[in-house]
Amino acid sequence: MVSNGTPRVGDFVTYSITVTNREFEQGTRIPTASATNVVIKDYISERLWFQEGSATDSSVPGQPGGITFDEHAFTWTVNEIRPGKSLTVSFEARVDDDGEIRNCAEIWDADQGDRDSRTG
Repeated sequence: MVSNGTPRVGDFVTYSITVTNREFEQGTRIPTASATNVVIKDYISERLWFQEGSATDSSVPGQPGGITFDEHAFTWTVNEIRPGKSLTVSFEARVDDDGEIRNCAEIWDADQGDRDSRTG
């Protein structure tokens, strides 16, 4: 989710990514264990500049635990997501160029398989 869907150059936007370890799918209980060593990657548009120090992680209140960033990707590593629980990471970026901004986050890796993500 993004805080502003129509930003202008120079505006700051906040992206929030929520990861859920679902217990139910289409109203049916599914066998679910804790998801461990979950790695989420978010490839940042070249039109954005990541605001260093802006990342927050709901699993580690007040600290950006398990978060790294390089010039192309934001990576978030979570030790455990229990069944039925969600965690959210947020970060800020400045819009540096006009044009469409695409943002895509994906479960990249985990100890367990993920039914609805292509990892790696």
